[in-house]
Amino acid sequence: MARLKREESEALDRSLIHVLRKGGRLKYESLAKSLGVSTSTVYNRIAKLEKRGVIKGYSAIFDRAKSGYGTGAILLVTIDNQGNVETVSKALTSIPEVEAVYEIGGEADIVALLYASSIEELRNLVNEKINSLDGVSNVTPLVIMKTYKESGLVF
Repeated sequence: MARLKREESEALDRSLIHVLRKGGRLKYESLAKSLGVSTSTVYNRIAKLEKRGVIKGYSAIFDRAKSGYGTGAILLVTIDNQGNVETVSKALTSIPEVEAVYEIGGEADIVALLYASSIEELRNLVNEKINSLDGVSNVTPLVIMKTYKESGLVF
C-alpha cells in the first residue's frame, strides 16, 4: 500500500480520534472499514498516536448514578496570598473523588470536578479535605443538578 501524505495522515488521525471517542472498543477491522483504509494502516496510526501521547489511554464510561457516585459538583477554588496554584492543584489530584483539575483565569484560580456518593459526602469532602488544604482561601461548590451531555471528555 502506498505511504500516506502528511495531510492524509493528519486527516486520518483526526478521523480515528473522532471514531474512537464514540466507540473506544471497536476492533481495528471495523475502524478500517468505516474509514476506508487497511487494518494495518489503522494499527500503525493508532500506535503512532499512542507513542506521541495523543492517545493517553482507554477507559470505560459509566452511569454515575447507577455506580453510586451520582452527586457531582464543580468547585471554584481560590488560593490565598501564600498559596501556590500548582501545589494545591496537585493536592486536589490526589483526592480519588476529584476527576479533573484545571488552572483558570478569573475570580477563582482553580476549577475542579468531583463526584461523591451523596450530598453529605460531597459536603464532607469540601469542608474537611479541600477547604483544609494549605493555600486554599475559598471553595465555591456548584452542585450539578442534572446532566444533559457527558461524552467522556470532562470539559
